[in-house]
Amino acid sequence: MNLLNDPPPDLAIEIELSSSSCRKIDIYVHLAIPELWRYIRKQGVVIYQLQNGQYQISDYSLALPLVSATQLNQWVELTASEANDNAIIRQVRQWVQDQRS
Repeated sequence: MNLLNDPPPDLAIEIELSSSSCRKIDIYVHLAIPELWRYIRKQGVVIYQLQNGQYQISDYSLALPLVSATQLNQWVELTASEANDNAIIRQVRQWVQDQRS
């Protein structure tokens, strides 16, 4: 991988359903990916930002500054409920519109 020609993404997302992604975190640090979202079944979504070579928990996203971990977890809870995909999409769209005003 040539990081000069193919820079790393601004955001990595890990979903932990059965095994931990902790081993992958060192890879993300080495690639200098500035932000990591981890979904851990019992914890929900946690946002991490790379600071001084280590990931620190953050309340808000760098890549999407208006998005908080709290908001992400509310959307995740919707997917676990009986809400259908269209209802979830409508709620996210409404949230985006509300942020504009």
